[in-house]
Amino acid sequence: MKNLGRTALRLACAGGLLLLEALNSARADSLAHLVFELQVERRETLNGLDPTFVPYTTELKLDFDPTWTGADAYDHLTQVSFAGNNHFTSPLSADMPWLPPADLAPERRLAIYVNYTTPAMGGMYWDDRYRYDDTATQRDHRYGIALDTNYSASGGFQTDITSFKTDELLAFLEKTRTDGALIYYAEDGWVYDYANHQYLQHVTYAGTARIKTITLPDPVPPPPPPPPPPPPVEPPPQLVPKPIAMLVMSRDQQYFFKAYNDFSDLDGDGESETTYKDAFEYYGYFHSQRCYRYSSVDNTFHAVGTATGAHMHYCEGSLDDAWSGNFLNWATMTRMDVVRKALYGGLRSTDTATATVLERAHLPTDAHAFAKYYNGADLAKLVPYAVGSTQSTATPLVVDATSTSGTNVFGRDDANEGITICNASPDPATTTSSQSTTQPPLLRAVAGNYQLWALNERWQCTWSDEPTNIHTLPSANTNANVPSYSGIFAASSDPGTAQALKTPGLARDHLVRVAVCEAAFFDAAHNLENCTAYGTNLKPEGVLQRYGLNNEIAFGLITGSFHKNVSGGVLRKNQGPLTNEFDATTGVFLNLPAPGIIGTLNALRVWGYGYKYGTYRSGDSTGGESCDWQLTDILATGGGPGEGYCASWGNPFSEIYLEALHYYTATGTRMATPTFNTTDTTYFPGLRTDTWSLAPLTDANACASLNVVAVNAGINSYDDDQTALYTAFNPVTTTNAVGDGEGISGHDYLVGRTAANANEICTAKTVSALGSTFGICPETPTLRGAYHVAGLAHYAHTHDLRTDLAGIQAVTTYGLPIATNRPEIDVPIGPPATALRHIHILPAYRLLRGSFASPPDPTKDGGGSLVDYRIVQPHLEVASMTSTVPASSGGRYFYGKSLVAWDDSDQGGDFDQDMWGTLEYHVDAATNQVLVTTTAVAESTTTGQLFGFVVTGTTKDGFHAYSGSLGANFVDATDVTGCTNCRALSESGGQRGAQSYTFDVSAGGASPLLRDPLYYAAKWGGFIDQNGNRTPDDPTEWDSADVQGNTGTSDGIPDTFFPLSNPGLLEAALVTAFDRIHSRAVPDWRTCAGADTDGDGIPNLYDNCKLVPNANQRDSNQDGFGNVCDADLDNSGFVNTVDLALFKQRFGTHDADADLNGDGFVNTVDLAKFKLLFGKAVGPSGYR
Repeated sequence: MKNLGRTALRLACAGGLLLLEALNSARADSLAHLVFELQVERRETLNGLDPTFVPYTTELKLDFDPTWTGADAYDHLTQVSFAGNNHFTSPLSADMPWLPPADLAPERRLAIYVNYTTPAMGGMYWDDRYRYDDTATQRDHRYGIALDTNYSASGGFQTDITSFKTDELLAFLEKTRTDGALIYYAEDGWVYDYANHQYLQHVTYAGTARIKTITLPDPVPPPPPPPPPPPPVEPPPQLVPKPIAMLVMSRDQQYFFKAYNDFSDLDGDGESETTYKDAFEYYGYFHSQRCYRYSSVDNTFHAVGTATGAHMHYCEGSLDDAWSGNFLNWATMTRMDVVRKALYGGLRSTDTATATVLERAHLPTDAHAFAKYYNGADLAKLVPYAVGSTQSTATPLVVDATSTSGTNVFGRDDANEGITICNASPDPATTTSSQSTTQPPLLRAVAGNYQLWALNERWQCTWSDEPTNIHTLPSANTNANVPSYSGIFAASSDPGTAQALKTPGLARDHLVRVAVCEAAFFDAAHNLENCTAYGTNLKPEGVLQRYGLNNEIAFGLITGSFHKNVSGGVLRKNQGPLTNEFDATTGVFLNLPAPGIIGTLNALRVWGYGYKYGTYRSGDSTGGESCDWQLTDILATGGGPGEGYCASWGNPFSEIYLEALHYYTATGTRMATPTFNTTDTTYFPGLRTDTWSLAPLTDANACASLNVVAVNAGINSYDDDQTALYTAFNPVTTTNAVGDGEGISGHDYLVGRTAANANEICTAKTVSALGSTFGICPETPTLRGAYHVAGLAHYAHTHDLRTDLAGIQAVTTYGLPIATNRPEIDVPIGPPATALRHIHILPAYRLLRGSFASPPDPTKDGGGSLVDYRIVQPHLEVASMTSTVPASSGGRYFYGKSLVAWDDSDQGGDFDQDMWGTLEYHVDAATNQVLVTTTAVAESTTTGQLFGFVVTGTTKDGFHAYSGSLGANFVDATDVTGCTNCRALSESGGQRGAQSYTFDVSAGGASPLLRDPLYYAAKWGGFIDQNGNRTPDDPTEWDSADVQGNTGTSDGIPDTFFPLSNPGLLEAALVTAFDRIHSRAVPDWRTCAGADTDGDGIPNLYDNCKLVPNANQRDSNQDGFGNVCDADLDNSGFVNTVDLALFKQRFGTHDADADLNGDGFVNTVDLAKFKLLFGKAVGPSGYR
């Protein structure tokens, strides 16, 4: 066998030489053709650089004999011509009138200079010259044009090659073309007076050129015309697997808060949006640039025209009886509506091939219900009701009333001014619950200031004359407002039906349902409803349809559960296509009885609220819940009812994220984490769980890009104790590493509890270990929310999670936290634009349940739930430390005021207003002092409460409470005024009314809050590790783009983190995240697969030619070896004379198998590659 092998090799070599000689002989009388793109960049004369010259672009055609063997450098004919005109019009012709005609000469010599002894000068040089020596005048006329490949773009010259044998020459030229390499171009003409040794004329044009095309000569005798190209060969199977995006989403009741609170800075201008702002476009189910009329026929809002005004939000003229879509989005949308629209277009109450109606989320009549009030001068352009200076049938609305008797004061939002809209899903029945009711979501509109309509004791957004059998408890349907204390001139009780602003059918309620994508007012240029054509119809869609229906990304879903509400998450849908959720022909949701993303999110609503008594307690038999008043914990170990109770509460987000990692890493008999595993179909039939039998990773897609897209609509809670269930590492340790890397460790931050201080109040504490820091501030200091998601994400991003598979399987994390629900009051000590010092005030509350117990146990005290916060007076310059109205004080005195309302339970109960009051501050910038005043106005509970705050940036930072109710007592550890028998204004006796203390501002500044846990998870779980040290220590590793995805524009925010103080940005954030996931599929695949020896972008693990670059992986005969390294045309396993004969037959054709370089034609370049492979066994390297 060995002798046969050597004989075959000798024959093959001989045959190869004969073929080469024959081909060379056939080409001897033929020319090759090159077309250059010429950039004529400058002109120089005897006077230097010509500043008036305007650069331009042209083409140059060069014909030459490619069979040169390295000798007789000046013996080769060439023609220089202007492409398409068969001549080259020299720019010198105008300067050198002595030149020959424009086509110069029909033939020129080609000089190819190759310096074999000095490799640094190796290169290819065409020099086309003309000389005319006039002996009579003793003047030498010369002309030359040069193209030099030995050119460096950085200036100077570089080595090209040192041998120009035919095939090497052609390969070199082809590489020069494909690389777009620059070639030096120069053209000279001069007249030299050799009698007097001086130049009379000298003009030079210079620039650069690139080879555009190379046309090689046909062999002689010419072959028959090549056959038409065959049908394209099917490409090899897709090497890059589809990226996987596991949606990890919270599940608790925080989804069902209003989308647009009344204290966030939505547009980033530094000012809080305390009411509707027409210059801002609110995201929601309604088209912001359309006007809507409500139909009493189908109880639906329909678009009836295009809005006008500076921002395209006003309904005027013939549309003055219509609602502004932008206004309705502000007035009615919840966080869940924003999520549903962004992901899949919204919750559909009607869904046919020709019609779509979207429906707002269900809201119980507790503190999830919300009221919106507006009294702007443009009110008449936003609502279908007329506005006048006095109320009447013709003008039911009033703005700044001036002639109505009573308490109206010009310029104030008095009780009969403006419009109030309340949002809830009331049910008059006495046997229904939030999970069983079929009542639709309502919008109730009333003339006048009822902005505290959803701040009642017990039931919210009810008419005062609702059925009396359920709303008759003492103090129900009242918010106990005292305008002189609150600063809000709103009614203190619910309006009656007679005050309702009726629908066209005279009904008192509007259903929040809107028809979308109706063709009459569809405008593709302003497609705010996200309408997409399905056949001849339009349907609304979200990012899931855009990226999922065409299988760009495989989506899955993990959420928290109701049954295990404080433990982990459950798999709602395996990663994969969305074909079982949408009809790709009609766009209709299929609603199959199978696990799905849309079905899951549509099924979510608040569970356990009983309409009869308006509570989540076991005594309210209609709710089915057992979540009593004044609960400070869910866990039985903390005095709560135990897991599965208070089921609408609980957001163990780190553990939900952990289950996503478990999903990616589980092998063998795959199953959910037993501690987390459950079913929720007994809560809502549509809340299904998916099977774990389908593995997301196999050998076939082992290097798929793995991603977690974490959407948290609230604040983490109860996720501090079960993240170690993934035994590969200790999440406390990895979270500590994140804290160390962020510079958090050893510094003071506002947190609920650390190992050294567990007071569960947002006070400054030294964070020695981020992994042992719980209670996220300012929102939930008592609920043991952890930062473990950051440590989990960091480990998952920097370690191989599946060592049983080829490559490295790591996860990239994207963080999208939706707006939080508790404010932090930033108080500038002076004018906001110039203040050098700030203090921060956080509203804080304590339910003294443990302190009032016998024996007292303050560890059982609770932090309550913030149910409303309103900015009554933004930061305002005033005349003195007692003034509350605007006036100039030379930038010294400032004032601000807020209304704060609390429920006494951390979860459940009746989730309503149990205490409210005001928090005010006066600033003296000259003395660096701040007077903080609190007033507990009203209460409706049975246990003492502290109405307080946390302050940082003063000499007495910490929690302070000198207002309260029901005899509350508090001794302040910093000697600030405390509480002694504190009472609300609605009570009598004791320490009550406005209480104040003056704080000195410190020079050290305010203690900061930690960032959202998802900030750290995204930064440490989403960076591109450029230096290989597994930490985002270089900002370019985690901040190479802004939040819109614009690369090269760093903004200090991790590229995989999207802060959503404006929830309307969720859709844009998801688009940026999914675009990044899609674009990172190939880089992630390469990172997973490892080394790429030949540098063609295909890792060795998948490369069918490991040592020969072939990015396209062409494999025409599908034998597993790419064409570029496979000249075995007969598939015998060896490249021999049989293959040579086949190659000769196919030379000059379009044969895909013999076209080794994939340029569409079998030519000399392929011959050169064939020679390299001759006599070798085929293999992925091509060079065995």
